[in-house]
Amino acid sequence: MSYLALYRKYRPQTFEEVVGQQYVTKILKNTIERHMTSHAYLFSGPRGTGKTTIAKLIAKLLNCENPIDDKPCEKCPSCIAFNEKNHPDIIEMDAASNNGVDEIREIRDKVTLMPSISKYKVYIIDEVHMLSIGAFNALLKTLEEPPQHVVFILATTELYKVPATIISRCQCFNFEKISEDDIVNKLKFIVEREKIKVEEEVLNLIAKYSDGGLRDAINLLDKLACCSTNITTNDFYEIKGIVKEEELSDIINYLVKNDTKEALDKIDYLGKKGKNFILFTTELIEYLKNMLISNKQYEINKSDIFEIIDILNDTVNNMKNSSYQKVLLEVSFLKIEALLENNKISEEKNTFSEKEFPIEIKKEKNNNIEKTEIKEANSLNEQTFELNKIRINNALALANKSLLEDLKICWINLSDYLYNKEFGSVVSFLIDGNVRVVGEKDVIISFKYDSVLENALLNVSKIESLIYLIVNKNYKVSFVLDDEWETIKNKFILDKKNGIKYTYKEEILIEKPKEQEKYDKIEIETKETIKDALDLFGQDFVEIQ
Repeated sequence: MSYLALYRKYRPQTFEEVVGQQYVTKILKNTIERHMTSHAYLFSGPRGTGKTTIAKLIAKLLNCENPIDDKPCEKCPSCIAFNEKNHPDIIEMDAASNNGVDEIREIRDKVTLMPSISKYKVYIIDEVHMLSIGAFNALLKTLEEPPQHVVFILATTELYKVPATIISRCQCFNFEKISEDDIVNKLKFIVEREKIKVEEEVLNLIAKYSDGGLRDAINLLDKLACCSTNITTNDFYEIKGIVKEEELSDIINYLVKNDTKEALDKIDYLGKKGKNFILFTTELIEYLKNMLISNKQYEINKSDIFEIIDILNDTVNNMKNSSYQKVLLEVSFLKIEALLENNKISEEKNTFSEKEFPIEIKKEKNNNIEKTEIKEANSLNEQTFELNKIRINNALALANKSLLEDLKICWINLSDYLYNKEFGSVVSFLIDGNVRVVGEKDVIISFKYDSVLENALLNVSKIESLIYLIVNKNYKVSFVLDDEWETIKNKFILDKKNGIKYTYKEEILIEKPKEQEKYDKIEIETKETIKDALDLFGQDFVEIQ
């Protein structure tokens, strides 16, 4: 192949050419100059920060016969063999593909042999964390007391996977991410040498999205250079698959204005364009973070932004282990819609109570009325939470592990009702709940956020109907926060150990509004109709919409 990739073409040939890592190169140069070379080094840090490059530079400089000002002479047999990539005494090994005991034993057997043409035999083991436990054990003794003519250089991106016994036998150097300014300067140097026409903003974007890895940055520049003779920001966004800030702003506006359909259509559009949903969600979080830092006034409260970031962050974590990234993102948007709507209602209630009743004018006339209304509202609220506590007790009293497993299996079918007119609004937050306990008649579901739990308490009948549809059994639901559940669970376990038994309690009656009674009546009729259909035609021939 005549073409050489840019990252290989511009790989540093001396310590002075290394970008970033100034303190690492300074210490290593001093140790070589003062003949204080260690028998083993361990380089750790993110990919593309120069670990393997510096390892090769050490090997080259150590074996150079006539170094000039701490630089290899490039003329001795050792330097020539190194430049031609056939040096017999510099052995590179990729631990990802050579991670067994046999490979390490082979090294152990050969280290006793003297170097062929130079002073040192240098073993460079890349991605050393990939070695098996047996391989690490085989390497241990050799690493502790190698022959004087052998130097080991180990490199890893995941230091925490390397055994402490290996780390303690090496001189360790931590490689930091390369700064954006240093990456931009290196890219400018390459662009000038290669005569590539590129907008300066593109170089800044490459540096930003390379996440401190110079190799990734140069690779991306190489790809863009093949794409266009005059590289623009549009080329960058297309090649990288990143959504522009204007589009991120539009999506936030759709969510704030409760225009979820437009937001979901945008996700659909991005999916068809082949965009990376994890990268897109991360960008959305970054955009929201910038909104928090900015002093500009937005149509959304900072407290709402914090909650949205939490939801999106959870979504990113879930996406990493899922094949249904698009669905998870859509569900997160529906959750955000429910969150903002709920918070808006709460704000309106507060505004209404503060502004609509001037106390100084109506205090005397409406004193009794106000007291009565407040008492009734508080009473209803207290009754709701009291009923919730009773149902939690009843679920624990008659807890059944088999029923819990059955409901958890059926829980995945919630997504079938995501776009259902009747149940879509509750599925959007219910799908993120955790089924904790299932009793003979009661279910405990936990949520992460207060606002979601409050929304669930306002939609008890809908949730119970939905559960009936997915498991074909009537359950009464109760809700707790995730943090509260840990306390309830621990108390239940302690009580059980102490011989305290939970007994089933009769539920208190709550006077329901007329609208709720009407809904319950429809719900009962619907259940009966579904049951009749299932009995008549069988489950395989009935589709519930």
